Amino acid sequence: PATSYLAWETLYDKDNIEDLLTRDALKNALLLGVSDLLNVLNTPAYLLGPAHYMNLAFISVKLCLTHGLSLAASKALANHSLLLCGAFGRYKEGMAFADLATSVNKRFGGRYYQVETNFTKLVAVQPWNFHLRNSLPALEQNFFQGMENGEVEYAFHSILFYCIYQFLAGSPLAQVAKMLNKYVQFVEDKKQDYHTTYLTIWRQLVSKL
Repeated sequence: PATSYLAWETLYDKDNIEDLLTRDALKNALLLGVSDLLNVLNTPAYLLGPAHYMNLAFISVKLCLTHGLSLAASKALANHSLLLCGAFGRYKEGMAFADLATSVNKRFGGRYYQVETNFTKLVAVQPWNFHLRNSLPALEQNFFQGMENGEVEYAFHSILFYCIYQFLAGSPLAQVAKMLNKYVQFVEDKKQDYHTTYLTIWRQLVSKL
């Protein structure tokens, strides 16, 4: 998949990625449904392996570039930005697509996909371009926004990485320990076993230093 993934990049100007925001809106009801369905399949594809995830991302991004933009396109473009950075080392281009994903989400006025799109940008794209510390305030805000909007999955993902990145960014250990205690208790109370497990591991690490 990696050899063919970028085959369609002739559909846009890599030096003016922001111009893609002016593309027509996708109005075909069937294709709008397909766009949403592809986004639903993202997590299973990711868990199956890189090849499956990349194939799905290829289809999703090609759809929005050839047929038009939609709210669902914001997530597809964010996933594309992740792959540009993580798989191809195209960090500036990845950042441009992450910013485009944010702009597309705003254009279509959607709270839906907003927290997911922000999470991908802050965790998997922005740190390739700026100091890790720069992502911290927005990650915590993304947590609060996700809880308010009902997007709890990516709200908890955001607070998980907020805690991890606090440690990796070199924040004082006492501050990190206090924050981990706070959020471990919170995710336990909300019965988020996955996030509790990982936060507990990082809390144990910090306590041993």
